[in-house]
Parts: sequence; structure tokens; C-alpha cells
Amino acid sequence: MIGFKAIISGLAFQGIAALAGAAYADSPCAGVDTDLTDPRTQDYTKLIAETVSEGLEGSEQLQPSDVEIYSYLESGNWSAVEAAVPTADIGMFFFEEIDGLKEFRDVWGGWADPSDRPELIAWAEALGTPEELATCFAHVIIDDVGENQGSTPTSSPPG
Repeated sequence: MIGFKAIISGLAFQGIAALAGAAYADSPCAGVDTDLTDPRTQDYTKLIAETVSEGLEGSEQLQPSDVEIYSYLESGNWSAVEAAVPTADIGMFFFEEIDGLKEFRDVWGGWADPSDRPELIAWAEALGTPEELATCFAHVIIDDVGENQGSTPTSSPPG
């Protein structure tokens, strides 16, 4: 009887795993890397601080510790990071990797509702982002409002 229970339990687990995989495959962020690791946080807080500080004088320049990261999206050679800086509203910063270097392309800021989804996707695709990144971006902006921004942001240590 124990062998039968183990087989049934194994089949049930496989069924649940298959359903979870199918749900993920249908997710607006399927195929997009959304893993915000410590090294990525350090890299992007520095990139965003440099981007926002461009053209500013000494004490006006941001430090990586001034940047709070809420979410990370990557597809192909494109990435987008939802971040907050003291001098502006939360925005989604877009970067394209060329020859191993991440180059800032644009930032989107503001609020959107579900009727804005096609416009957000078109805007991101016009930058050159892959379709899956554009779709995930719109999902994060519209559907995850409050989830990411209410979570504990990550930032680089002072320095």
C-alpha cells in the first residue's frame, strides 16, 4: 500500500508542477529574467545614479545609495529597472547592452491604467526592446502597482 501512495503522491506532484509551469508560461513576463540579484542591484544603482547625475555639479550628483530598485526585467540585450531617486518619481529605466556595456536609452515615469497597455508596449518596442520585455514592462506598470512599490526596495550600500 505504501508503494501505491508514493506513486499517487508523485503523480499529484507532477500534475501540480505541470499546472504551475503552464501558468508561468502564460504569464505576461514569461521569457523575461526578473531575478533582481545583489550584483544586479549594485550595477544598476550605479548606472542609474550616473544617468540621473549627468550634467549635475558635485553635491547635486546622486550616489548609488540614493537609488532604490523595485524590479528588474531582462530580455536579450535589453534590461529595464524600476527605480526611485530622490529627485523624481519612480520610473522604469531602459538599458541596451552593446559590446558588453549597458547604455541608457530612456526612462518611463508616471501612472497607467489597463487601457494604456497597448500604448506602453508600443512605446517600449519603439525603443527597440524585445516584445516580451515590452509586454512585461506594461504588466509591471499596470498590474504590479503597489506590489513592487510597496515592497522593500533594494539599494547599494553607501559609497
